[in-house]
Amino acid sequence: MDEILAALEAIENQGSFSTGKNISADNFSINVSKVGVLDFPISEAQIQALINVAQPAKFGWRDQTILDPNVRKVLEISANKVKIGKKQWNKKIEPLLDTFKCALGLPSHSKLIAELHNILIYQPGDFFKPHQDTEKADRMVASLVVILPTEHLGGELIIDHRGIKKTYAIKKSKIPKLSCIAFYADCYHEVKEVSSGYRVSLTYNLILDKYLGSLDTLYESDTSIRLTQAVQKYFTPDKSHDNRNITPKLIYLLDHQYTQSGLSWDSLKNIDRIRVDELLKIADHFNLEAHLALADMQETWECEFDYKDYRDRRYHDDDDDDDDEEDEDEEGHPVYIMNTDTTLKHWINRAGLYVELKDFTPRSSEICWTGANADFEPYQSEYEGWMGNSGNTLDRWYHRAAIVLWLKDDYYPIIFEIDQDGFIKEIFSLMASGAQLSKVQDMLQQTASYWPQFAKNHKTDADVMNVMQLALYVANPGISNC
Repeated sequence: MDEILAALEAIENQGSFSTGKNISADNFSINVSKVGVLDFPISEAQIQALINVAQPAKFGWRDQTILDPNVRKVLEISANKVKIGKKQWNKKIEPLLDTFKCALGLPSHSKLIAELHNILIYQPGDFFKPHQDTEKADRMVASLVVILPTEHLGGELIIDHRGIKKTYAIKKSKIPKLSCIAFYADCYHEVKEVSSGYRVSLTYNLILDKYLGSLDTLYESDTSIRLTQAVQKYFTPDKSHDNRNITPKLIYLLDHQYTQSGLSWDSLKNIDRIRVDELLKIADHFNLEAHLALADMQETWECEFDYKDYRDRRYHDDDDDDDDEEDEDEEGHPVYIMNTDTTLKHWINRAGLYVELKDFTPRSSEICWTGANADFEPYQSEYEGWMGNSGNTLDRWYHRAAIVLWLKDDYYPIIFEIDQDGFIKEIFSLMASGAQLSKVQDMLQQTASYWPQFAKNHKTDADVMNVMQLALYVANPGISNC
């Protein structure tokens, strides 16, 4: 596994998480309902007209839409009240999308489609604290911000991808310009407070479309060979330690986050696409099955306080009750991970189709990653304080995604391990269809080592009857005794 990780990390990122370009605003037409066609730079009178038709902007928080001026203070005008001149769009922005697609490292045969979301008007004192964009459309991979020509100070856009930050500030120009900035939607970003003037921008959802196959990208040959040899070694059984109770699987957690509607082979982002493309080449060469899956992860951390915190929490005067109530909400400092659980769900096969497999918890030894959970923001955290001799733990939950590989020859053992009930159902379906004895025997023979564990978990009368029926049907002492 270490060799696989080293090879994956050696594959360099061929794109950036954000990119920007300034273009002339000449002949670019924006018509806003009840305001009219905007002048460039936008006049004070038109800005006031925009403010009059705008509403306070909300933001997404988990499954809710929230209005909180302490987090986001800005006005918005919805897309249905805005009309962009098609001719000017096709001439100015459409070619830019292709440039941005390449800069973001997206597939060469794909196409970025820009879907207008709103107009935002930042007044003096307005801002938007660090946040991630919600996925507003299927196959949305990035966001586009077009900052319109206005006189203002502040309002810098800062984009953060796993600790690497890029800042986009508007520079004064004698010629009115459109400042266009594209970035992956899962990047955390913020708009700093506007200190004077007005910052007006269009925001778009960038949707990936028309991807027709793998890229003709040339990779460093040594990197490809290195990864190929590492994967081959991983799936070659060590005969001196071969344990057929363990059917090997390789689960690699991707570097970017994806939602259920946004996870597909042709919408993978940047370095994820490059690494997955290499793994798929290897899968084809060594006859490996490949799936994408969402990976829900829960980490449980042991926490500790320094000695003073520990003492103050347990030995205090009655006069300190109010302070103690505040302390109860404080979290200890995470020290080490006590446990990590990973659940794979929403399986997608090589054809890009959803596969009905049960949620599955793999062994931790089968999972690897180049981006650790610490590089991501948990979508939920829960701290449990001292409970006598237990507690003082911190749980964190993460949404990740993964590519899962296994040998095609191990199909039945893998399916039996992931979904035993589904496997039994398939066998009985074959028995009912008739003339499937040899296939049923083959399925049972390949999964023989898993049946003892199955017997431990299935002890009802119905389970016993099912096993007896199978034994009578196969009429093979060697298989029946398994």
